[in-house]
Amino acid sequence: VIFCVGETLEQRERSEAHAVVESQLKIGLEGLNAIGLEKLIVAYEPVWAIGTGKT
Repeated sequence: VIFCVGETLEQRERSEAHAVVESQLKIGLEGLNAIGLEKLIVAYEPVWAIGTGKT
C-alpha cells in the first residue's frame, strides 16, 4: 500500500506543511495494525509540486 501525503501551496506559504502532513499521517494510519505497517510505503509529494517541476 502506498499512502501519499502532502500540503497545498497555500498551506506551505502559511508554514503549515508539517502540521498538515502530521495530521494526514495520524488520520490515515489510525487503526493500522503491525501487518498493515509492514506493507506500507509513505510517499511525500506536496500537492503544489505535482507536475510543476518546482522544488
